Amino acid sequence: MKKTLTLITLGVILSTSAFAKIVAVDGQYFIESKQGKSALVSVNELIKNKSVTNVKLYGEGKANLISFSKSDMPETLYSVDEKGFIYSIKPFATYTVSSVDADGKFQFKEVPKRKYTVDAKGFFIY
Repeated sequence: MKKTLTLITLGVILSTSAFAKIVAVDGQYFIESKQGKSALVSVNELIKNKSVTNVKLYGEGKANLISFSKSDMPETLYSVDEKGFIYSIKPFATYTVSSVDADGKFQFKEVPKRKYTVDAKGFFIY
């Protein structure tokens, strides 16, 4: 009984933790949640100033991951929370996303046997 209750509680927490997703509209990036859309100001400003290139969303924005390149640097992966804040995710920042499920769970090429998700606060859960 205790184990079942723990699993149900954990399921509710995980299912309600990442309802935000990243969306692209007319070359601008937004975080869309139950509260509405808010701009990813830092990314949009970098794009406007032509400071970043190769902007990519993963799983059509379902994974709360975004990557881009600054100047002549390699592409770097970041997680995004429900408020639109962007987080460096070292050591994952240099990993390659190999797949994203419909529910936003993703795998890295470097760690093929684990699936990850990003919660509402930008943290990884596996």
